[in-house]
Amino acid sequence: MPASEMAKPRKAKQCLPQAGGGGGQSKRRPASSSQLLEDSHDRIEKGLKKTEQSSYKNRVVTCLALLCGALNSYNGYTLFENDRYFSHLSNLEREMTFRTEMGLYYSYYKTVVNAPNLPTGIAKLVVNNVTEYPSNINTLKRFNLYPELVIGLGYRIFSKLAAYLGVQTKNCWMIDRKELPAVESCTGLGDLAIYYVVSVYAWNAVTGIALVGLAYVVSGSVLGAILTSVVYFCNYNESTRIQWTPPLRESFAYPFLLFHMFQTTRLLRAPVGLLPSVAYVVTTTCSLLFWQFSQFALLTEICSLFAVYSIHSRIHWSQLQYIAAMHFCSVFIAYIMLFTNDMLLTSMYTATVTATIIVVNARLLNTFKKPVLKTLLQLLLLAVIAVGIKLFLWFVLRVTDDSHIWNILLAKLTDYRDFHTMLYTCAPEFDFLKVDYFKSLWPTLLVPLAVALTLVCTQVFRRQQLPPELLLNLYQCLAFLAMAFMVMRLKMFLTPHLCILASLAVPPRFLSNKFPLRSVVVAALVGIIVLPGWNRLVSIHSHKGEYSNPNLEELLIFIDDYAEPTDSFAGPMPLMANILLSTGRPIVNHPHYEDSRLRAKTERIYTLLSRKTLREVYDHLKKLKVCYIVLSRAWCHGKMRTGCALVDIWDELDPLNKFKPQVCDRLASDDTEGLFQIIFHNEEYTMLRLK
Repeated sequence: MPASEMAKPRKAKQCLPQAGGGGGQSKRRPASSSQLLEDSHDRIEKGLKKTEQSSYKNRVVTCLALLCGALNSYNGYTLFENDRYFSHLSNLEREMTFRTEMGLYYSYYKTVVNAPNLPTGIAKLVVNNVTEYPSNINTLKRFNLYPELVIGLGYRIFSKLAAYLGVQTKNCWMIDRKELPAVESCTGLGDLAIYYVVSVYAWNAVTGIALVGLAYVVSGSVLGAILTSVVYFCNYNESTRIQWTPPLRESFAYPFLLFHMFQTTRLLRAPVGLLPSVAYVVTTTCSLLFWQFSQFALLTEICSLFAVYSIHSRIHWSQLQYIAAMHFCSVFIAYIMLFTNDMLLTSMYTATVTATIIVVNARLLNTFKKPVLKTLLQLLLLAVIAVGIKLFLWFVLRVTDDSHIWNILLAKLTDYRDFHTMLYTCAPEFDFLKVDYFKSLWPTLLVPLAVALTLVCTQVFRRQQLPPELLLNLYQCLAFLAMAFMVMRLKMFLTPHLCILASLAVPPRFLSNKFPLRSVVVAALVGIIVLPGWNRLVSIHSHKGEYSNPNLEELLIFIDDYAEPTDSFAGPMPLMANILLSTGRPIVNHPHYEDSRLRAKTERIYTLLSRKTLREVYDHLKKLKVCYIVLSRAWCHGKMRTGCALVDIWDELDPLNKFKPQVCDRLASDDTEGLFQIIFHNEEYTMLRLK
């Protein structure tokens, strides 16, 4: 090889001396003690500053949550008072405002309060023969009456304490009702009804507090929590029914459910300690004790958690197992406290919680290498095990109390029809979600925000993994959307959760770390939302009503004077609750429809609206030991959409009698064939005795 082509040795590059060093290679000097102290001081300062900022944020969020809670209580009570002028009604009129299930629940509160002592009151709830006469039932087990038990106990303690201290707790005066007789009206917490209603609205401060807390945890932003509060109140009528129906079970259970969702979201971010675990079990148990429908909301949560675990792998298996175990403990405690309620034990919620523990603990599919196949098999395995457990428990215990729920879903998806599903699906609140719902949310930007943020989250997910708490609440919202679409009354789950997701419009993780920019965005959004929202609030608060129903009042007074205390009544379900509440007379049927035997009994009583023979109807009622029936003009000839009047339902189910006269019309016109006798009649109600 020529010398010119031979490789020449490379010259070593001379290293420049570093400051404080000599020539050649640089040598790092150990930091002096003064430098270490300075670095340590800087780190401590930064840590303290971060802690101080976090503490400041927590204080602001706490104040905002308390304010939102107070406003939620005030807003609900004010709208309720404006609608009925509740504070100026007599005791009987106040009870009359609690229609359908509300009257049923309030009657048990009266039972607890008016009993000689608390054990006697509880005994009357546990062994009760006036609600489904002549049967004895455990109303505490059947109707989730722990709220009435707690409020009744509170009233008894409050009354005794006030009497001991000599404090006046109510003021009474006579109310002039023009054409009607004057009545006494009392205000103050010493009044039975006022104490109950105030307790309900005071408790619902928890809804506002949990709403702000959950929005803050999901968005990581105080401004996001503020935005959620604003949009919630601007859509108040689409978010809750408490302003019209305070005694319903959701008024007591939903605050627990929302706080439970807040706890679940926190658990995905922070280590699980003993106190958070105990609090988690308590809130889950209370929500199950207070409302039979809580199990469906909790079912959507378990399914959402499993989706985050299986599809996104954003929850560790041990974490999901621990959460599912806490759910299982709550189910067990609630099952015992509800006197072994079989409907809870055999629910899909219980089955899915158990299946989740089995699938996650076994980790049967960890050997699969393909993520998509593994996810599909995990979801399929969960569904198969859950359905298997549900069917096994149903086969062993033979519980059919929740069969109407599955029949309602079947009726909505197919042409299946029976008497009970037609009663439900004809009720407006059990209809499909209307387009009007979304139109009402549009002016306050709730729908545009929800759609936009879903698209943004989808795009972000393609580039990076979303945090598990955000994924959980997105899945939860989708589940609530599906529930609300099928049953319109369940929009009370959907709207608050849409408000919570609206907080994502200003999260630090997606928008910017610069506070001024987020402030400008929030100010702009609030400005756009508040104008239509404020007008809406002013409109609903400007409504002033006063409850009055002289026909019902006349009927209840007549029953109280005429009927014996042991005489039993049957008729329209909503009216029966009022008769039990205000007269204490036994009723054969009532509006709480979650029992298969009661549903069968009600179907026989509702032959009063059919075209069957009077003898057949009379025999049905006699077998049920009915003494009196009450007919309502609205019940017999109320305006319903086509095919939904009770006579139309019977015409479809009983076509052989389609062209015969209606039983209700015959009885109201005194064409009774000597089987019934009219003993009371006014413009609205007719009361007949079975001979």
